[in-house]
Amino acid sequence: MPIFDNSIIETIHKGGVGVIPTDTLYGIVGRADMKETVERIYKIRKRNPSKPCIILISSYDDLKKFNIDISLEIEYLKKQNIWPGKVSVVLPSYDSKFEYLSRGTQSLSFRLPKFPEL
Repeated sequence: MPIFDNSIIETIHKGGVGVIPTDTLYGIVGRADMKETVERIYKIRKRNPSKPCIILISSYDDLKKFNIDISLEIEYLKKQNIWPGKVSVVLPSYDSKFEYLSRGTQSLSFRLPKFPEL
């Protein structure tokens, strides 16, 4: 039985915001590749605007979408069997295109959940 019904998937896919169970807690989620959606999540959560969020990914290859160099750090993660799981990993990010995600930290935090549905 799927965790999510099609309506929440469609809402998020179109840039909407939803509440879903993650591998650690319920989270307010939306597409990280849509700046307007990310800003709406900050507003809803009343989140400190200088504090970056965690980006859920479905595979190591998703890091390429955020211009993260899949290099030694990723090979280390694979060898340590850290992912998939409940661990967030902070990686350097120098692409100004994703400043709305890094919030001035020049880094992004990623998690590869254990549950493929996420």
